[in-house]
Amino acid sequence: MALHEPESARGSGGELDVEGDPALAPGASFGAYTVERCVGRGGMGAVYEARHRELGKRVALKALHRRVAVDPRARARFLAEGRATSRLRHPHVVDVSDHGILDGVPFLVMEFLEGETLEALIAREGALPVARAAEIMLPVCAAVSATHQQGIVHRDLKPANIFLSRDGLGREQVKVLDFGVSRIESPDVDGLTSTGALIGTPWYMSPEQAQDPRNARAPSDQYTIGVILAECVTGRRAFEGKSLYPVLRNIVMGAMARPRSLRPDLPEDFEAVVLRAAHVDISARYDSVDDLARALLPYAPRLSRDSWRPVFGVAPDPTAVDEPPVVAPAPTPPTPPTPPTPAPTAALEAVVAPAVVSSDTIPPIARPLRPRPRGAAVAGLAAVAALGLGLGWWVLRAPPRAAPVAVARPQPETVAPPPTVAPPTVAPPTIAPPTAAPAIAAARPVARTRAVPRGPRRQIGANGAPIEE
Repeated sequence: MALHEPESARGSGGELDVEGDPALAPGASFGAYTVERCVGRGGMGAVYEARHRELGKRVALKALHRRVAVDPRARARFLAEGRATSRLRHPHVVDVSDHGILDGVPFLVMEFLEGETLEALIAREGALPVARAAEIMLPVCAAVSATHQQGIVHRDLKPANIFLSRDGLGREQVKVLDFGVSRIESPDVDGLTSTGALIGTPWYMSPEQAQDPRNARAPSDQYTIGVILAECVTGRRAFEGKSLYPVLRNIVMGAMARPRSLRPDLPEDFEAVVLRAAHVDISARYDSVDDLARALLPYAPRLSRDSWRPVFGVAPDPTAVDEPPVVAPAPTPPTPPTPPTPAPTAALEAVVAPAVVSSDTIPPIARPLRPRPRGAAVAGLAAVAALGLGLGWWVLRAPPRAAPVAVARPQPETVAPPPTVAPPTVAPPTIAPPTAAPAIAAARPVARTRAVPRGPRRQIGANGAPIEE
């Protein structure tokens, strides 16, 4: 192992000064890993980005400071944290794949996460929507509930220890970090809990933890989740103070600012959930973190809510109606237009006073009419026209009738029919007339030229004077 530390950390003989805080330099070897950079430092140790030399896998390497590692109890607790978290194997708890001591430096090897902490998100965006806050804190509740079932109390939950990472598909994964000061109730950690020392971050401590760290139990983590929820939706810490004492005093007295006093648009029932989880009285809080999560479910987005219902033992919502898929309707054949029915008044006016009606107003006829033959009509009209012309010519060209001879006694005489005069030749139409037309044309001349015996009558001469018989 190659360590890089400042000169003040070395003794006169070049040996490491256990009181100093050596740092792993980029490129330094630490067991099977090569250090690339330091990503964070704290009072207990530092976290580095490293890479496995043979596998090429990136990891987060957490090493305890030497000045802390000289304490056997601190070293034992650090390793107990690694063993406990490695047994969790929860998707929302940072995964620990290896732990041990190398050259007197205790270390943990964890999965490397890319993203940002909840603390950075609130600092950048300010107050979050209620649905977004519930979406982030539901996986935190699931992770904390899993640690409680393993006998682990985190005791240092805070926005800086909630990490919003992205997986290979770009999906958000919420991870709970840093179980370094957690209370671990297991035989191999029995008696390792510090006594008398203030453990945790003051702004997020529960009242019982602020009075004595040994009093921190599962309800203490629930209290801290409620305080973090209030900070998510208001963008401000629930407890503020210029020094440590006023902060701890307000926590113990329960003088927490109501979220709606900082953000009036918050739903009252959501504020009630937050205040109950962060109640100063332990008996007034929810029975478990799972119960708190069930109270948060209605405020989460629909997809997140449906995915967490089975995790927290909540039956599907019978009132929720899934939206049916949008299916394009099948095309329907066009309906033929219905002929408009003329109004009775319009029909009456048409009968009384006919008018020129536009073809647009005539209703369409349901059945097509049988077309009349045009040839027969044309032939009939041509024949009648020819007959009329012939008769007219004959009347005009007929000679004047001779005066009759007077006789003693009028005797009925037979008047000879006038000579038949052929009508002028007129070119008939090319279309042959129907059979009924010749019969009509032949009948009319015979009726006019037939001799009919008559009695004495007055006749008119050619000059228009009457002739007496």
